[in-house]
Order: sequence, then C-alpha cells, then structure tokens
Amino acid sequence: MEAVRSATDTSVDPEFGPWLAQASILVVDDEPGMRNFLIRTLGPRCKHIEEAADTEEATRKLDQHHYDVVILDNIMPRKNGLEWLAEQRAVGFFADAILMTAYADLDTAIQALRAGVVDFVLKPFRSNQILNAVARCLDRLRLQRENYVLRYELKATSDHMLLRDRLIGQSAAIARVRETIARVAPLPTSVLLTGQSGTGKEVAARSLHALSDRAAKPFVPVNCGAIPPDMIESELFGHLKGAFTGAARDREGLFLHAHGGTLFRDEIGELPAATQSKLLPVLEDRRVRPSVPNVRSPWTCVSSSPPMPTSKRRCGTAASVPICSSASTLCRFTCRR
Repeated sequence: MEAVRSATDTSVDPEFGPWLAQASILVVDDEPGMRNFLIRTLGPRCKHIEEAADTEEATRKLDQHHYDVVILDNIMPRKNGLEWLAEQRAVGFFADAILMTAYADLDTAIQALRAGVVDFVLKPFRSNQILNAVARCLDRLRLQRENYVLRYELKATSDHMLLRDRLIGQSAAIARVRETIARVAPLPTSVLLTGQSGTGKEVAARSLHALSDRAAKPFVPVNCGAIPPDMIESELFGHLKGAFTGAARDREGLFLHAHGGTLFRDEIGELPAATQSKLLPVLEDRRVRPSVPNVRSPWTCVSSSPPMPTSKRRCGTAASVPICSSASTLCRFTCRR
C-alpha cells in the first residue's frame, strides 16, 4: 500500500515541525493492524508513506525509492528487524530507523544501537509518541545536512583566506595563481612550479599542501642544489645497509619521509642527469627503490625550477629536466618590478 500527500496540501503541523510534511516514510511490520494504524496516523501529515509486510518486501521498496525514516518492527517471520537493518547498513542504507518492540530488555537495546537504530518506541504506543519519534529523526537529519553545508562553506572560506594571506597581491596574475592552486590541490598529481628565485615557489607549494587532503601529513622540502651530487640519490631514495662504503645501517630517503604527504624538490634543474632519469619511474608508479625491493608510497611531488634559458633547451643540458615531462606545470612565477 502506498499513500502520497496531495501536492496542493501545504499545511504544516505546528506540533511536530515543518519537516514532517516533506518526509518520505517506510513502515515495516507483519501485523496489518499496526501498519493501518501508522498509515492513518502518518499518512495525512507526511509527503509519502509506504508499507511492507516483511523484510523481503521492504528490501525491494528500498531498492526503488528513497526514504527519510524507516519505522521497523523487530519480531517478524523469517528475519527479525534488527538483523535486516544491520544487513542494510552494511550495503549503504543510511536513513534513520525507528524500532517498534514489545520487549524492552537490555539486550534488545544494545542490539538496536549496534544496528544503527536512532530511536525506539514500546508497544503499545499512542499516535503522538510515534509522531514525536519521527519528528526527532527528521530534526536530526536536518541538523546533519545543515552541519555538512556549513562545514563545506567554512572550509571554502578558510581556503580562500589562507591563499589570500600567504600569496599577497591583488593583481589578475596572482588571482589566477590562487585559483589554479585551489583547483589542483585536491588532486594526487605531480606538479611543476617555475619562476625566478625569490618569487614565491615554496610559498605556493606550501599553500598547495595546506589545501590538499594531505595537509595533516608531512611537507618535506629539499633543496636539490644544496646537496652534493654523490649524495643526492641516497638523500632522495634512501639506502640499505652495505649499499656503499660507509652505509652502516638502513636509511629511509626523503620520499619515504614524505609518506602520505608532499615532497617539495626545490631547484630540480640542478639535479644530475642520471638522477633525473631515475626520478621518472618514481613519479609514474610511486615506487621508491632504495637499492633493492621497491616500496610503494603515496605522496604528491611538487618541484620547482627557474625558467629554462633557450640556449640550454636547445643543447639538452641538465637544466632540461626530463622529470618535467611527467609533471603538470601549475604556475610560472615572475619578479615584480
């Protein structure tokens, strides 16, 4: 049986709040008398109400329609209400559930909480008791939705303020940089920042990290130009004990230190060509090889480099970093004169 509130009936019951008139409700009970009572009580006050005589029929109706509240009897043939509810929760049923039961024992209450019941009423009950229980569920649902929207708006506002405070300026160019960083930050892709020294590449990298899902994880900056060429591979990839003279113990590289976070490699154009070629597979499949076995580690790599002179591009020197071919160029920074 299905009952639908008339579209022209916009009256609101002041006693049970405005949300009941917009609610969709499913009643699951094997007793026809109880189902009829709930239909007569709730039908005139809610937008849409349906009934199911057992859990199998209830499952079919859930597959066909969305319900804000499910009113559920516990003791039914073949499968009780709490078992059915636990199964539905496991496959993605998130609507609020109200349990009707004539057995108010502690075990039933504990099982109800574990199955995700948000309220329950004891049989026999009056009409105002079930109406109040439904109204509480709808208020809870409304508060959850409002909370989510407000959190989203607050995060969007804080992200905008963070970029405004870190990347100072009102020009169209800096506005485009802020917009690009905010758009790229949620993505796990590698990023290349280019620009002259002192133009704010590390500030942009830290802003990108702060706006990403990795904000709570490490931000590891490394100046590739300040590390001796014979030590750079060990610093980035790490090494195992005995890999070379003086390697007395295993050492994790900076890639593994940035596990789950962001590795910022400044002045990447200063890396030796041999090291640059070894970085390509690291960016492509996120596997770091200290010396032997590959270790898979989630992180995002942000690299910076000064603008590449035309003569060096043509000659193919170390400044023409092959690693850049597998990273998306985010921004180019220039000095303000």
